[in-house]
Amino acid sequence: MMATISLCMIAKNEEGFIEHCLSSAKKYVDEIVVVDTGSKDNTVKIAKDNGAKVFHRKWVNDFSASKNEAIKQARSGWIIVLDADEYITEKDWKIIKKLIADADKTLGKGKKEVVAFILDQINYTDNKDFLGWRSVSPENKLAQGAIGYFPNPLVRLFRNGKGYKFRYKIHETIFDSIAAKGGRIIRTNIPIHHYQFKKSKEFDKEKIKKYSELMKEQLKLTP
Repeated sequence: MMATISLCMIAKNEEGFIEHCLSSAKKYVDEIVVVDTGSKDNTVKIAKDNGAKVFHRKWVNDFSASKNEAIKQARSGWIIVLDADEYITEKDWKIIKKLIADADKTLGKGKKEVVAFILDQINYTDNKDFLGWRSVSPENKLAQGAIGYFPNPLVRLFRNGKGYKFRYKIHETIFDSIAAKGGRIIRTNIPIHHYQFKKSKEFDKEKIKKYSELMKEQLKLTP
């Protein structure tokens, strides 16, 4: 049986980015699930035009709650979680498809089950102060004009139907949930290109404000 994969995403007012993400992904995924948390622009239309199933959810000051809603709606054997301002090349989508196909082939053959993969989020930025910042060649078209990036390894690809859930209102992670249930997590060098640096200064100000508020709320729950 062929391995299947759902792309899950939460979005709000991402009309400037979501097309880039979904247009490359839709050739390689079996399903696109987008949870929209209140877009006022063309985000929903663009998502639907790219074949996405769109679910509307009120923003409740909790990134994990919204992402868990998205993965709850997924029907494929595997789930990959992306943000609207992220992008995976077609070459790397083909590698992802092979990884999950190979993982499924080992099921029931006495080997520890592969349940998730770690991918590298490549955060493009001109700010050299980030830990691990590295320069990129001006010829690197994927950098879209940025002079460098810093990597952030994250579990973004995992099996569906295992009861995995994201945790924390902010800086959400699904790693803890996956690790607690056991299974093999494989580290890859597959890049997820992240273009948050291209967003407006107004977005940055609003994000800082929102993250500050959520961090205070999270610290009350997990001091």
